[in-house]
Amino acid sequence: MIIPMHVRRLFDDVAPYVAELDKRVTQTVFSFCISEGFAFSARHKTIESVAEKIETGRYRRWTEIDDLFACTVVI
Repeated sequence: MIIPMHVRRLFDDVAPYVAELDKRVTQTVFSFCISEGFAFSARHKTIESVAEKIETGRYRRWTEIDDLFACTVVI
């Protein structure tokens, strides 16, 4: 997939923030899950996925993207 340069630049600009968010959430939530016996999963959205969602019209602009990081707790 060809990623437009403006999407790559925006994605690269927020990558450190998404990584820090992942780190903080994982430290907090995963510790809780371990103590309670719950399953935990976390993921970053890939640049290909972001570009596809913009290209297909799901998001009209970068500021609408709301799922660069997600996590799940299974109780």
